[in-house]
Amino acid sequence: MVVGNKTDLEDARVISKEHAEHTVKEMGDEILHVETSAKDNVNVANAFSQLAKQALKRQQSITRKADDSTSSKRAFERERLKQLNTRKLSTGTHTKGGPE
Repeated sequence: MVVGNKTDLEDARVISKEHAEHTVKEMGDEILHVETSAKDNVNVANAFSQLAKQALKRQQSITRKADDSTSSKRAFERERLKQLNTRKLSTGTHTKGGPE
């Protein structure tokens, strides 16, 4: 997120709003741009709200990817155990009740 602050000091602006928006757009679709003024209480709460939403969305995405990875690993481990058990049964090295 790119936050332009002190919009109440328009006369002292160094970077135009258009230039900031263009630069942020070049950075990618996931980058947000908000102009704020703490003095005039303009967009301050909105900036924090958007930042929190973006952080939550990113965290959920990371968690989802981790869950998918864990599920894949567990499925692989289950399949591997099935193969090992099948191999043991076919060679007679393992019986249901254990060694006799």
